[in-house]
Amino acid sequence: MPFLHSDLTQKKSLVQKAGRAIMENAMLAFGDRVLVGVSGGPDSVALLHVLLELGRENNYHIGVAHVDHGLREDASKRDAAFVEDLAKKRNVPYYVKRIDLAAVQEKIGGNLEEAGRDARYRFFHETADRYGFERIAVGHHLDDDAELILMNIIRGSGPAGTAGIAPVRGRIVRPLIHCLRSEIQSYLHAKKIPFVHDESNDNIRFHRNHIRHCLIPALEHYNPRVVENLHRLGQIAGLENRWIEEWIAPVFDAAVIERSNGRLVLDAEKAGEQHAALKRRMIRNAICAVKGNLRRIGYTHIDAVIRLLEKPAPSGRVDLPDRIRVTRRNRRLLFTAEKQSLRSPALAGRPVSRSYYEYRVTEKQAVSGRIDIPEAGVHIVLTRMAAEDMDVLPSGNTAALDWDRLVFPLYIRNMRPGDRFMPLGMRQTQKVKDFFINNKIPVHKRGGIPLLQSGGQVAWIAGLRMDDRFKITRETKTVLRAEVVA
Repeated sequence: MPFLHSDLTQKKSLVQKAGRAIMENAMLAFGDRVLVGVSGGPDSVALLHVLLELGRENNYHIGVAHVDHGLREDASKRDAAFVEDLAKKRNVPYYVKRIDLAAVQEKIGGNLEEAGRDARYRFFHETADRYGFERIAVGHHLDDDAELILMNIIRGSGPAGTAGIAPVRGRIVRPLIHCLRSEIQSYLHAKKIPFVHDESNDNIRFHRNHIRHCLIPALEHYNPRVVENLHRLGQIAGLENRWIEEWIAPVFDAAVIERSNGRLVLDAEKAGEQHAALKRRMIRNAICAVKGNLRRIGYTHIDAVIRLLEKPAPSGRVDLPDRIRVTRRNRRLLFTAEKQSLRSPALAGRPVSRSYYEYRVTEKQAVSGRIDIPEAGVHIVLTRMAAEDMDVLPSGNTAALDWDRLVFPLYIRNMRPGDRFMPLGMRQTQKVKDFFINNKIPVHKRGGIPLLQSGGQVAWIAGLRMDDRFKITRETKTVLRAEVVA
């Protein structure tokens, strides 16, 4: 890969940029103990060396932490051995944890990527607590930030999503956040620093990799500095978001009637009289307060709570992902984090206003996997097969989709307002809602029917109809067979 500047200039630039980011964001103080998360890849390896360089003048005490997820068999062992050897050569403490991430994910649910991230950060925090590290440094850089912002824009995120990756979050710090991937590569090249390569980062079937290797290069034809510009957008949005949150904090606090662990009550009248933008912020803050984060919470979820807040009837409820329940009782809007399934007999209660669900499906799960959907009372069995192995065309509860037309990860979810698809055999799209009406699907059943989504498009309405754009043809080599089972 060509380097944009001389190796010497890039090396100096990387260390200077990291030092400036540390200073401007008050990431580290003189003498701090810093635990560095190192995977063995170029970004984290460069981060470790940069902090060791900066540490000579700032008296940083460095430690290295590594999590072996056990997903890539020999490659995972290779990465762990590489990082251990690196730590020994640099004479820094080394902490490692080996886990069976696939087993963990199967036990707790959710998607593999989130389970891996949670496992890493949990280990980083536990290690920092045990060994007295004030800060935890990770290797996110400018390109990572731009990719995340673009992903969020594509999926329809609001201002919070365009804020990208925060330079500092709690004791997590990101000294390379203003550095380009090309600068990191040039730094490693100039100093002849070895690192390991994760082949899965090259697989464009994964949504983020597709954006990195296909979409961003295409956008660079319009503006070669699109990555830097997206990052700058994130910096501006992040700054403005922090200012907005500071401004609305007293308004939000004035509307809070009760607050405890896993429970928050808003004054429905006070919240309801606010500007629509402020109302959305208040609801997001209330959900975050009881859930601890906003993962899997999207526009439609916030919109459902707003409708509950504004409905003439003084009662009702909305169930959200991860067992979050929002209940309206006259002037009180109650947000709770439930410990039981929201569909358990103890929590069944009155009919739900609208319940949304969504399950992420990785390429590995799609090769051979079962996705349980308790909200619909069914599961979906996925199987990858060669086209010539299909002797009977699927029908009824089974679909056959052209594997090469799919964009991973896939999502299995229920209907959202405005969803459209192109029914098999047709040449124009129609609303999913209209399809249900035309096929006389009862209203009370529509919200539970699973939809298979690929790259933002509905590829299959489970048990009913495929999208014509994903059908198999004579040119199809590989098929994804999907079957919905009660």
